[in-house]
Amino acid sequence: MSNTGKQHQQQTVTLTVRVEADGALPDGVGKYLNSLLHDWQDGRYPQYVEMLRYSLFRCLEEAVRTAYDQAAFAEFGNEMIEYEKNAWVSRAAREANKAFKNRPAFYFNTDIDARIE
Repeated sequence: MSNTGKQHQQQTVTLTVRVEADGALPDGVGKYLNSLLHDWQDGRYPQYVEMLRYSLFRCLEEAVRTAYDQAAFAEFGNEMIEYEKNAWVSRAAREANKAFKNRPAFYFNTDIDARIE
């Protein structure tokens, strides 16, 4: 799928993860965590970084789908439409699905950065 001619908008999504430990984490953890997250070798990241990136992408994708669902249900409520003889479907679900299929393409184009506070 080509994005030729499309304007891209870069947006930053910030996640906060609280980690509980029985004691203070050693100095340099943030530096080493970033080093691991940016460890691009042989054309790929380590498997645990790939899984993190995949999981974050799927969370973002599901949030986008839910946003389309909520907007459609706010607009159409419980209205049902007949799309074939004796086959009814929620108009909101159908419109949300169409919007999701036509959504802007999104992807991670940079490394994931970590900050320990």
